[in-house]
Amino acid sequence: MNTKKVQGTRKCNCCREPFFPIKNLFQKYCLKKQKCKDANKEWLAKEQQKKNERSKNKPKYILKKTPLNRISKKRAKQNKEYEVLEKQFKKDNPKCEICPKPTKDLHHKNGRNGDRLTDPAYFMAVCRAHHNWIHLNTEESRKKGWLI
Repeated sequence: MNTKKVQGTRKCNCCREPFFPIKNLFQKYCLKKQKCKDANKEWLAKEQQKKNERSKNKPKYILKKTPLNRISKKRAKQNKEYEVLEKQFKKDNPKCEICPKPTKDLHHKNGRNGDRLTDPAYFMAVCRAHHNWIHLNTEESRKKGWLI
């Protein structure tokens, strides 16, 4: 018998005839003959038994994985406080401290880490253009006192 191997075909583990797996990629038997069907049933039973054995060996108590908070409770509280302070500071300082444009951003001269986020001593009302300029020209901004 001269048979070409077609891509995706296999040889049956029982009768050794080529077949194309229909049920799943791991199918080992052609299911054309009764003896192949019986062999397939036996093989599936063994696989199921292996699966059951593996599940028995799993630990009974599995720790629940809880995701970490993106923001700590302390920081979330600071953020709420900061929102109020930001609105009030922008209301009190409607113009950019560098030019006459309206305030869009609240610049932190000394960063936003820890308690400096809510310390108005480090706040500076600026327009978007000047806020970008401050962070792009750090040396000049430090000389002028806009960055500490």
